[in-house]
Amino acid sequence: MPVIINPRLRIAVVAFLTYLLVILTCIPFTGSAQSSPDPRLLQQQQPRPQYREAELLVRFRAGVSRRDRDAIIAKHGVQKKKDLRGESGKSIAAAI
Repeated sequence: MPVIINPRLRIAVVAFLTYLLVILTCIPFTGSAQSSPDPRLLQQQQPRPQYREAELLVRFRAGVSRRDRDAIIAKHGVQKKKDLRGESGKSIAAAI
């Protein structure tokens, strides 16, 4: 005994199944583009080390003169690389 289906319902079901088939065949292409992240994003997300090779931050107490700072740095056999900006009094010393 054949089942009689309304022609409009039949067209709607066929249209929906066709739409679903097209959408599902396109999903693998959109997913593969997202599976390989941009290398620049990976570099930004990786934590940076809290140190730099062969560099040392030195902070002198308030009131220490520049001549005394330079003498202390020279006494320990390092070379002053630069002063940091700001009021912290920190300097970067590079090991020789």
